[in-house]
Amino acid sequence: MRKICNLMIFAVLFFTGCKDQLLEESKTNLTLVELYSTPQGLQKAMTGLYILEQRGPRDGAWWDGAEVLSIIGGTDITVANGGPGNGYRTYDPIEMQNGGGVAATIWKYHYSVIGKANEIIFYGEKMAAEHPEVKSIIAEARYFRAHSYFWLFRKYDRIWLNTAPTTPENVNQPRDYRPATPAEVYALLNSDLDYSIENINKDARDPGKVTEVLARHIRADVAMWQQDWSEAITQTEAIFKHTDYALVSLDRLFTGARLDHSEALYVLRSAKGGYDVSTNRMQSHFIPWYDKVCGERSYTNGGWGWGWLYPNDYLFSLYDPAKDQRYAKFYKTEYVVTKVVPGMPPGTQVGDVVKVTEANKSLYYTAFHPTTTKFVDTWTVSSPDDGWSYKDFMVYRLAQTYLFAAEAYMRSGDNVNALKYYNKTWERAGNTAFAGTVSEQLIMDEQARELGLEGHRWFFLKRIGKLLSQVRLHAGEENPYTAENYLLPRTNIKDHNVRWPIPNSELNVMGKEHFPQNPGYNP
Repeated sequence: MRKICNLMIFAVLFFTGCKDQLLEESKTNLTLVELYSTPQGLQKAMTGLYILEQRGPRDGAWWDGAEVLSIIGGTDITVANGGPGNGYRTYDPIEMQNGGGVAATIWKYHYSVIGKANEIIFYGEKMAAEHPEVKSIIAEARYFRAHSYFWLFRKYDRIWLNTAPTTPENVNQPRDYRPATPAEVYALLNSDLDYSIENINKDARDPGKVTEVLARHIRADVAMWQQDWSEAITQTEAIFKHTDYALVSLDRLFTGARLDHSEALYVLRSAKGGYDVSTNRMQSHFIPWYDKVCGERSYTNGGWGWGWLYPNDYLFSLYDPAKDQRYAKFYKTEYVVTKVVPGMPPGTQVGDVVKVTEANKSLYYTAFHPTTTKFVDTWTVSSPDDGWSYKDFMVYRLAQTYLFAAEAYMRSGDNVNALKYYNKTWERAGNTAFAGTVSEQLIMDEQARELGLEGHRWFFLKRIGKLLSQVRLHAGEENPYTAENYLLPRTNIKDHNVRWPIPNSELNVMGKEHFPQNPGYNP
């Protein structure tokens, strides 16, 4: 039985971890031996890893569907309106119980990245003495491995660490399936990221690739989870010394198809942006079906939309709209009629702002709820009726680094430097410089204002121990117009939902006697 299980694992890891590598090899007539025996071949393997990473959890459609919504939703600043994987945004006990759907997809995806990274590291180290230039490739692979393990550890708490590639020679060897301790996880993350920082190619600044600055950013984040404020300060200060990184105006931040500006630390690109990967439907998840009340789809109102996830009233309450420019730059709060069609109220004209009426109130969450414009794309979609975008997706940016620094200095008792970095994003938004004492509450509110709906809030709240309390206070939203219930997250969430369930399909392979399910979920 163990032999059969191991063969199953090899099949999964080899064919998912090497699928893109094999595609790359077919284009270049390289054999697998050549791929892992020359620096040129290793570089092609690394290109395959970028393709795998940028395709994301669902092959061929990065951030397209349940995954992105489940990562961004389920926090104190969102309200869910449906869509695939909605149970992970509302903490539905039935959908989450067995670790299926989103939890299984994300788990398998990150272990696919880890498996391919392990191969590149293993074979790269064999040729590094003779070809020292491959150390930069190894550094990229070690970043990817660390990033995926970091993601898994924060979301599931209990993970299996493996740094060896799966090969035909070791496929039948017994494996030590046991949850890694936090100390073991952090030791690997620190080691991998320190190696990346030291050995990565430092020539060019490219937000579409792993760089020294990106590795330092994640190293700072890892340090924050370890409450190693000194290390977080060291890494962020090293980033700030790079003069080619700087905040940009809010007008530029999410504008255009290519987000290659100086604030971008890492972006995911579509086929038109570099790698041969598919498009995304990011804007569709957040833009409502406004055509139901505006007469047609239009660029004016945001293009194609499904309206599955929105910012909620609590998030909007954190802004002063009269002073904080992010309120107007990051969100759309009004929709206008662009075509008068039958069924509209008498006297409706093009240009009218849609208002709530007795006739349309049931459409509020479907058709004209306020939303974010961070993902709107009017540059690469063929028309407002086209939901497929080629716009870059911003993964990490310098604003988050400044907030890391502000928090690390605050927790170290240095209010002068905490103020210095807190005010970077606060003043950029048009606010008057803050001169008081930086507190956790202040950081928590600014983190929401600056990075809301970019995929970082859930992790941040968990790290500071506020996920449960914040979700129970603010998640969801009261519908002021109908009896529909949008308060599900705050009433559904249980203590064990600070972690996701480990997919039962994986536990069956690893053996539940060695690797049991997370507490609170079905064994």
